[in-house]
Amino acid sequence: MSSPEEPASGGGNQVGKTAIGLVSDPLSDLPVGASITFNPIVFGGSNANDRPQSVNNWEVFKGAIFSVVLKSANSSSIIGSAFMIAPGIAITASHLISDILDDLQKGNIIPYCLGIRGTTVEIWRVVKFSYDSADDTTVLSIAPVSALPKDGQYYRMGLTTRAPKNGEKLHIVGFRSETLTQDSNPTFSGHMYTSVGTVAAVYPDGRDRVLMPYPVIELNCGSLGGMSGGAAIDEHGFVMGIVSRGFETADGDGPTYVSWIINAMARVLEVPWPPGAYKTRVSLLSLDDQTIVIEGREALAGTTDKGMMYKPWFE
Repeated sequence: MSSPEEPASGGGNQVGKTAIGLVSDPLSDLPVGASITFNPIVFGGSNANDRPQSVNNWEVFKGAIFSVVLKSANSSSIIGSAFMIAPGIAITASHLISDILDDLQKGNIIPYCLGIRGTTVEIWRVVKFSYDSADDTTVLSIAPVSALPKDGQYYRMGLTTRAPKNGEKLHIVGFRSETLTQDSNPTFSGHMYTSVGTVAAVYPDGRDRVLMPYPVIELNCGSLGGMSGGAAIDEHGFVMGIVSRGFETADGDGPTYVSWIINAMARVLEVPWPPGAYKTRVSLLSLDDQTIVIEGREALAGTTDKGMMYKPWFE
């Protein structure tokens, strides 16, 4: 897969009057012998600065960056971002759902992920999730409820276990949606935003006891509401963390705090889609290299769902 164009700052894009047709099982339409693939995104960096800017060519992520929607019987609301990391598996920020866990478990609220790809919207229903109050990372089990891509290809982000270094750059990306109508011809519009910050501090044991008691990376860049749950990508194109908290300042340059992804590697969950792909409950580390890209997975050798053994490594 060739390297895509770099996301360019400035000039927002909107997706408007996009009809959203739902299906129960898009795989049922596949002819015998057909297949679908999940290709890793090759991220070429960006020319953004430390203030959030809308991305000109957001199609560079090919639907791998999601907007998260909560749907109840009477309404739908867009609450943040997420991103695909493996077939049927995505990641978002835990604080987006921490206040509604009871309603989620009872089925009163159903989460969806919307991936923008060209002029179409790919829709995924969240069917399972692995939430832990010890950090701000929630792993999602998702299944498509919109038609399969015509080319049979989905896209996903790669992860890294590398320890962040003070002064290195991270690119943060999130889809801040603006409207989602619920009429007979639903309209979805919004902007993908990005900014670039350098690592100002690393808090492996948490920044504080109340707001961020989990491992976080402090970046000297700004972020916007709705970017929470988005990807924090290093200069090599691997996701190092999840956009967690941002502080608004007069000049819009942050800081922004990123939940370090390392804690999520041993999280266990059930993944029912694609059917038959996962035989049992799985952790990210238990998946092979064809299923998920994890740079430096050997740094977590010996890790199980009962405990994590991490050997920090740098470039």
